[in-house]
Amino acid sequence: MSYCTQDDVELRYGENNIALWGNVDNLTGASATAAIAARVTAGIAAVDDDFDDVFRLCNYRVPLATEAAAVPASVGDKAAWAVGVWLYESRGAQDTDSNGNAMHRLVWIKKNILRWLEEVRTGKRKLNAV
Repeated sequence: MSYCTQDDVELRYGENNIALWGNVDNLTGASATAAIAARVTAGIAAVDDDFDDVFRLCNYRVPLATEAAAVPASVGDKAAWAVGVWLYESRGAQDTDSNGNAMHRLVWIKKNILRWLEEVRTGKRKLNAV
């Protein structure tokens, strides 16, 4: 069970952004569609693994699920945001802040996700999961 889907990621970042970030070889047509889907799938798998590593430290059963066997809403939301960051970073995007320092434009989203995971790991945030 994955914590999010391509539709979840596209809902947060927009289909065009995900297509741009997922098409690292700048393909066209059906080849592009397949490549983008494969990249998103790889991103979802990477995020699932990273999240599960944290959840295991907290004695949650992985993959994480509610008593009704659903993905907890907060987990699905953070996973979708994290997949977008993964796609953006793996594209090799180079951005700078207002002072000219290297810092991509999704860094605040990434920091928010990492802070959330740390709160889960330290027990400051309890998840609706078994």
